[in-house]
Amino acid sequence: MKMGLVFTFGMSLEIWHRQGGVEREKLIYEEFLRQNKFEKIYWFTYGSADKALSYLVHKNIEIVAAPAYFNNRLGMFIYSFLMPFLKSKYFKDTDIIKSNQINGSWTALIACLLYRKKLILRGGYIWSIFAREKYGCIYALFVSMIEGLMCKLANAVVVTSQGQREYLIRRYNIKRNKVFVVSNYVDTDRFKPLGNICKLNNRIVYVGRIDKQKNLINLIASLRDLSIGLDIYGEGDLRDKLASLARDNAVDVRFMGVVPNSSLPEVLNKYSYFILPSFYEGMPKSLLEAMSCGLTVLGTDINGINEIIEHRKNGWLITEVNSENIKGSIDILMRDKELRERLAYQARRYVEDNFSVKKVADTEINIYNIV
Repeated sequence: MKMGLVFTFGMSLEIWHRQGGVEREKLIYEEFLRQNKFEKIYWFTYGSADKALSYLVHKNIEIVAAPAYFNNRLGMFIYSFLMPFLKSKYFKDTDIIKSNQINGSWTALIACLLYRKKLILRGGYIWSIFAREKYGCIYALFVSMIEGLMCKLANAVVVTSQGQREYLIRRYNIKRNKVFVVSNYVDTDRFKPLGNICKLNNRIVYVGRIDKQKNLINLIASLRDLSIGLDIYGEGDLRDKLASLARDNAVDVRFMGVVPNSSLPEVLNKYSYFILPSFYEGMPKSLLEAMSCGLTVLGTDINGINEIIEHRKNGWLITEVNSENIKGSIDILMRDKELRERLAYQARRYVEDNFSVKKVADTEINIYNIV
């Protein structure tokens, strides 16, 4: 059996590589190959130079790159409709075609209709929700039309959390037996506690994009009167604003830039605390990786995060997204060593039991066997 993975609209292997995410993203596909569930997997990307990065992935993952003359935003949009025709040889050779996200999944749908293949529609996050939060209701309405159509026409819809599943079923009136939950995964053999690293107990770590969704303004404000610094790993549009806010409030914030996923286990192990104070989420991979490394984790009590963190059992849920509640939660954990050590231990066990690459791969394979 052969699979085709259609990348998110506009996404390339080069971007994954630059953002340090190839090591993470490829794991489940290499697990499929290791288990001999697929003999070959095609990655359909939007990068014209992506073929040169084939050395980053398993030899049986073939990179199907975009022609160079589509290498701009308008060109990518046109290519998203032409890809099934221009790359027909590869699409015809597949048995299952999967979209990496709902954004761009129309390419996979066109190919499935043309060549009579099965479509697996994956949503790591709900596109319509993110569109509404970032761009407003009018754009979100347009996105919802595409999202609803894709959900109706796909052979199976795969999301990463139960909350996402219920949202799509309710919003688009989809049959329940068509929508499946396949959580994000962690390489628990790499993301694990490392006993030989000295902890920075006076600092808290955040890993992710630096944008409005992540609620970092309130996080920095919450640290004004606490004797703890913040290290931010990632990049984004709000970096300069946050740096200015930290200076104005005398908060010790360090911007550490982007690190490759392969280096992240050692980075995370330098810290005792990890925080994700987002306004909304899908199923955050960075949170799972921090838990797998045995950190005490804090996250806001929202869909996605509260399906991972069980309050006071494997982490701490912040009931409100404002700075006072974030501050109070950090303060409690700083004062209670026994509690935070217990939460850290249970976090590691929880990820091992539920989010290993093999366990998630087996769940997804079972879906392919029944569609």
